[in-house]
Amino acid sequence: MNHRHADFQAAVVNEITDTYSEKCVKPPDEYQSVSGSLSSSVENDCGSISVHTRTAALWISTHEDDIRGPRIPFIRSKFDLDTLGAVTASRLAHKLRYAGGS
Repeated sequence: MNHRHADFQAAVVNEITDTYSEKCVKPPDEYQSVSGSLSSSVENDCGSISVHTRTAALWISTHEDDIRGPRIPFIRSKFDLDTLGAVTASRLAHKLRYAGGS
């Protein structure tokens, strides 16, 4: 008789029937709303950004699928930006692309 199968049997696991009615992890409603407008956030960011960086951000937000390979080096070479300018353009492009939220 082969008893090896018994070596691999797991212990019995009891069913968990506890409810979470008093253990709510959902934050209160006042912590779930966005303060301010995302659109105004994008507008505020644009004031201190160079024209080249804004142009890059606008292109990136509409041509996201055309970027191949590492994003920042691509942006740097295409728009002749430094690293900080490329990162700023990438962040602004993300805000422009997803600011609508709908």
